[in-house]
Amino acid sequence: MKLIIFFLFFSFSAKAALTAKVLLVKGNVTKLEPGKMQAKKLKKGDRLVEDTSIHSGERSFALLKFSDGSRMNVGAKSKLVVSKMPAKKASMVKLINGIIKAEVKPETKKKTKVKLFVKTRTAVMGVRGTKFQTTFNGKADTTSLVTVEGKVAMKKSAPKEMQQKLTEPDLDELDKSFDNAQDVVEVPEGQYSGINPQVAKPVEPVKIAPQQYNAMAKSMGSKKRAKDVMKMEAGGLKSKAGLRSGGFVDFNTGLYIAPPADAKIDKKTGTYKAPKLGRINKRTGDFIPPKGVKVDPKKGLVVDKKALATIASAKKREQIENQLAKIKSEPSPLVVNKVEKKAKKKSNFWGWLPDDHVLSAKYLPYSEKSKGYTKDGFLNMPGSKATHTESADFLFFNWRQNWNKKWFTKLTLGEQTYRFDVENLAKYGDDEKGDYFSFGVGYHLNEKWTVSIDAVDRKLFFLVSDYWCPQSASFQCFRSSVKDLSYFDLKTRYQFARLDSMKFFADISVYLMGEEEVPEGSSQNYGEKAKYQGFSFSLEGEWMKSKSFGIYPSLRVEHMTVEGDTVRHLRNSQGLGLDFIWDI
Repeated sequence: MKLIIFFLFFSFSAKAALTAKVLLVKGNVTKLEPGKMQAKKLKKGDRLVEDTSIHSGERSFALLKFSDGSRMNVGAKSKLVVSKMPAKKASMVKLINGIIKAEVKPETKKKTKVKLFVKTRTAVMGVRGTKFQTTFNGKADTTSLVTVEGKVAMKKSAPKEMQQKLTEPDLDELDKSFDNAQDVVEVPEGQYSGINPQVAKPVEPVKIAPQQYNAMAKSMGSKKRAKDVMKMEAGGLKSKAGLRSGGFVDFNTGLYIAPPADAKIDKKTGTYKAPKLGRINKRTGDFIPPKGVKVDPKKGLVVDKKALATIASAKKREQIENQLAKIKSEPSPLVVNKVEKKAKKKSNFWGWLPDDHVLSAKYLPYSEKSKGYTKDGFLNMPGSKATHTESADFLFFNWRQNWNKKWFTKLTLGEQTYRFDVENLAKYGDDEKGDYFSFGVGYHLNEKWTVSIDAVDRKLFFLVSDYWCPQSASFQCFRSSVKDLSYFDLKTRYQFARLDSMKFFADISVYLMGEEEVPEGSSQNYGEKAKYQGFSFSLEGEWMKSKSFGIYPSLRVEHMTVEGDTVRHLRNSQGLGLDFIWDI
């Protein structure tokens, strides 16, 4: 019995020794032990047995120490499984998602050459004694590796059907597979490599930006610096995969951001100077993109439209977009550059539809001042009396079709209502109403300038003196005269300012009119032709409350003249408007 108890105790103690110890925990980190159904909070001093899962939250991390003295830092928003910790063979860690930093000692009691295996869905790394950092980007199935000291061997994982058989792989066979395999890539210190399903083997190593390496090395307790591990003749200016050296690595996605083609060469380290679009956290080595840019897990650097819209300077926004275009022009085998096909829209009987539709409603109350008279002075006294509307308004409904980023068409239906402030108006009681219709086409020259032309048909009401006024012989009597006008409205639109989510525009419209009959005032003017001219100017703000809904306040001024042989008529109007936009 004593012998049995001793044997069991010895076995338990031996098993208990094969653990990883938790040295430090910050934030929200949990562990799920094998056979357990509920995760527990990870604490300093905990000992982890094989097949324990660790999950860290945002701004959280845990520092582990293995029985052979190796250390591993589990980064924020990461998940891994401490899979194997045999006494004389290599340990294995499965990185499900996120980032780990590790220091593996070369001299241990383990008999295998490889001291630690790190396995992801797409890669296996064999570590013999080094400091390194690896990221697994689950959204793109991308595994990346940056070596700080020594070398780390990396190869592609077995296919999915093989992974099922290798759930508990033979560690000796896995160790031997790194010796002479053609698909193994060794990543030296100061260099980067990665792999995802769209490449056959890890990309050939490339030197990272010296300033990023220095920050990484310092954060991991290494005394080495870029000047020690990077030389002009070592590694070359480009990798065999065509990647330019000296780029930034985004640790969150594991993607490499290469310098643009016009980058200058740093002859001391044999690297191109890093992209201007971003900076490095000097304490951790993390890549920090500038405002208006973000790192997409699949596409790499892309424009962050919401953040870019908050940059007030149009010149600064243009510089960011130009620099981004230069960087993205450099090919990267790990960026998913296949254009995702958009689902085809159900076509109408013409076989095509616009990319986007925008509906809007505009309400524009305004006031108007008119003045009409005869050129020869006859009846000049009554005709020259200035009149103005008591109140008036526009109500427009607009449907705009965006065919692509440049071209658009638009259809507008509306109505104008006039209320005249005249004592002796020949027609009493009712307000006058005029219909408005237009159809046009527009083109965006660039971000600031837009031009368009609309064919307009509208009814205007003119105040003219009634020469045969029955109410008075003093000719102080007026009547409203309707005129149906058709013309072209040529408009130029300029975005002159931007502040956070607000845009500000100036619009100038010129009315391309011809000759029409004068507004009917008396039998003396019947059939008389006149030249119609007009223009308008407006200032407009644009505030998009969401991607689909916006409000546009505006200030509008319009001037129109009608000039014939005997009659001249002037009208000026001004008003404040409000548009409601719905982008469908």
